[in-house]
Amino acid sequence: MFLGDLGEEEKRTFLILAWKMVSADGRVTNEEREMLQDAQEEMGLGTADESPDCLDDLNECCKSVTSSKARALMLLELASFAFVDRDYDVRERELLRTVAEIWRLDEISVVRVEEWARKRVELATEAAEVVQEVEMSLLSRQDDLGGQ
Repeated sequence: MFLGDLGEEEKRTFLILAWKMVSADGRVTNEEREMLQDAQEEMGLGTADESPDCLDDLNECCKSVTSSKARALMLLELASFAFVDRDYDVRERELLRTVAEIWRLDEISVVRVEEWARKRVELATEAAEVVQEVEMSLLSRQDDLGGQ
């Protein structure tokens, strides 16, 4: 959603952080894989099935992002990755909060990021349901009209 606004180096750093997030709880779900693929496509980085070679030092990785806007956008997206499988694991929460702490974000803002991401995932799920309902309605109308 916001990843196109990142610079090239920021995109690579985000991908590292995103892989750290989706693997934080010890498993990568289908929803997380799909979201990773969508993010990579949005950033023009192609797709990859495995974690990129990444920096082991989270602190150094985070400090490479100096723009406040990029940090804010990355936090929103990282939180969305944490919520996408509807299981905000304690390890995902710890990772998000560690990144926020490195970037010196206050607690109120972290909670706002978490709440926004939770709502985003809920709305995306609802949107998929609405699309399916509309599609079924349109298909049934076509059947009633003889496929016209």
